[in-house]
Amino acid sequence: MDKALQGRPTNEMAGQDDNNSDDDYNSDKNNNCAPVDTEIFEVASNQTAVASLSSHINALKRSLLPMAYGVQSSPALPYASETEPGRANYLRNLPSVPQIQSLTRLYFEHLNNFFPCLDDAQFQERLARIEVDQVVSEGDRLCLVVKPSSRSFVMSMCMVLAVATYLDPSSHQGQDNNTAPGWRYVRMAEGMAGRDHHSSSRSVGIDLDLVRYHTVRAMYMIHVERLTAAAHAIGTAIQLAFNAGLNDESTWGSDCSDTDRCARRLLWWTIFYMDRRVAQKCWKPYLIRENEVLVEDVVQMPESSTFGSGVFDDQETYSETEGKVLIHRYVQTAVSWARLWAVVWDTMFAARAPRGESRLEEIEVLDARLLHAQRQIHESLQWETCLLPSYMAAGETEAHIRSRLVACVRMNLLRLLIRQSCKHTVASDPRGSQICMQLASETIEAILAYMKTRTNQIPFGLNAVECVVEAMCHLVPHLKGRSRTAPYLSSFGRAVEFLQGLSNSLGAASRALDALGGIADGEWLNVFDSEGGISLDYMPLSANPISQGFCQESFNELFSEDWAEMCLPGSETALFAQDSAETGTGADTDIYIHA
Repeated sequence: MDKALQGRPTNEMAGQDDNNSDDDYNSDKNNNCAPVDTEIFEVASNQTAVASLSSHINALKRSLLPMAYGVQSSPALPYASETEPGRANYLRNLPSVPQIQSLTRLYFEHLNNFFPCLDDAQFQERLARIEVDQVVSEGDRLCLVVKPSSRSFVMSMCMVLAVATYLDPSSHQGQDNNTAPGWRYVRMAEGMAGRDHHSSSRSVGIDLDLVRYHTVRAMYMIHVERLTAAAHAIGTAIQLAFNAGLNDESTWGSDCSDTDRCARRLLWWTIFYMDRRVAQKCWKPYLIRENEVLVEDVVQMPESSTFGSGVFDDQETYSETEGKVLIHRYVQTAVSWARLWAVVWDTMFAARAPRGESRLEEIEVLDARLLHAQRQIHESLQWETCLLPSYMAAGETEAHIRSRLVACVRMNLLRLLIRQSCKHTVASDPRGSQICMQLASETIEAILAYMKTRTNQIPFGLNAVECVVEAMCHLVPHLKGRSRTAPYLSSFGRAVEFLQGLSNSLGAASRALDALGGIADGEWLNVFDSEGGISLDYMPLSANPISQGFCQESFNELFSEDWAEMCLPGSETALFAQDSAETGTGADTDIYIHA
């Protein structure tokens, strides 16, 4: 357990039984006994679990013993209230209050527009209360009294600090290769989570702070390239969200205010999107089924109130309202992408998806659906690289411009993916080949143009690296020589230069270059000297299929022989797994492992 978390009771909060708690724990430990906490026959607290075994037992008792057993209520697990006494813990080695405030502002400025699982105003209000009631100064560092009632929120706060530390460019200067930026805050949160196994296994009470903690934790794990940990975190968030009924708006009750209802919708749809996004990155099936969701889409405010005439008292209120509308639009766009990703996965990559060498008609139908969805994106989120100077001149915020870019790039890469999802020669589909080259080149040029305008390249850096590398992989199979594909070759070369430049400040770019091997040194240039180009039929974009359970035969069947040989473990292009194993984040920085 992290030394920053010190557990000892305070006089005003500790109960009489606290003196014996350590002895009880040691006794259990010495006897190798797990805590008695069974669930199969526990009275169901979830009223929607109408067909569970515990619900059947309740119905049986009501039928056969109506006098002795009326309607039985559920014995809820202990759930701390604001005034409930209990054991207080101390969280030490926190930065100063101004530093905490600066980091939280960094988080909400650069990330919460895209993953609005936390309400900025509510978060700041609760943080201010903690600063008044629970902060103890220890020189230039802070000690925080962690009450049971605020533990989940403090865990969320620690993850916000972890993500914000990663987003801070100064954290990447002279970085210790053994520790990911913000990792110490992760350890603090883990220490608090480890003190109550109920927090990670199940929650009878509705603890939305705990749902948010695991959601933000998944975001952080993606940023530090730990995809397995990200999958575990979002999986836990999904289970807790189901327990809290976030997936079913009809269970929220009439006492749920409009503000809380909106916040819950944003939280749910963030989890929904994260589920599909993490599944795509890990190349695993997604978890949330569409028919288990009964939550309205994020409702946009009326357009008249957005740009309205005289309805706002001041410019600040106008800007705040306009920002919320933009967030709602972006979330709806992200949800649309997530649903389309599920369709693509089920159609092309699921275990029961049809197999076959020629699926061009099916691909065209899917592509038409994606193109239609892309055209339906609100004009405020449409992207044209040539209009980037106009966006900036119009005073659009960094978050607004980035929202435009992400909405465009996500759809482009999904269209590219389906066009190279089956084994076919580019010669047999010249139109499809031209579309792929255009989409890949446009994606690269859009990202490079955007990144040139950023003084802080870290917040979008990892996404930029991933998308550029993926677009490069989509581009190469269709290049046929210098004279016919010169503009696209130029995009490929600029992509390599971009990675080289960013590698000085972002470790992900450096690892991507290591993954590309000799490509980064220009060894690829001689491949296009002849007009014949290269002879690759297909380029895989997922992580190493061998490590994901595919056998050798299925790997070579899915992908062209030449490319399969290059990507097999042990080849000269094997990636940076050994270097990753030496970092403090463990050996699972796996975004680029055999990609």
